[in-house]
Amino acid sequence: MDNIVNTEKISYCLSKDQYKYIFYASFISLFSCIYGLYKGHTDVALIVPGGVFITSILNWCNPLYDWRRYLDISYVVFAYIYATLRVVGSTYEFYFHIFMSIAITFFIIGCFCSNMKFFWCSTMFHIGIHVFANIANIIVFSGIILPINVNLKV
Repeated sequence: MDNIVNTEKISYCLSKDQYKYIFYASFISLFSCIYGLYKGHTDVALIVPGGVFITSILNWCNPLYDWRRYLDISYVVFAYIYATLRVVGSTYEFYFHIFMSIAITFFIIGCFCSNMKFFWCSTMFHIGIHVFANIANIIVFSGIILPINVNLKV
């Protein structure tokens, strides 16, 4: 029997020099999660930065174009929607939206850079997403977030 060699090229999203920085930046979400837990915002802390930390680490430890990448992207969208709904009426809701808007702007610019093959530029903007999104989390965790049953009343 002939030895079968897998000739399919492994396709990484970025070079190792680039993706290792995003991997390390992903740990910012862990600190944000711990701070949120400390401040008593358990559901938001675990679901938003906690979940993003897990999916981000899972993806960026070996960033291929596979299910882990799409899980990470999908979870981040879910977490953003959840956070946006949960912080309604919170003390620092306005500042949360300002910093999340900066993070979203960085995402758009990073995608543009990636499409133009400016991968280091894209990497830096991706790190900026982690920084500004977690600043938004820490700011909102510093104030009062209404209980979930209050936000669900129609």
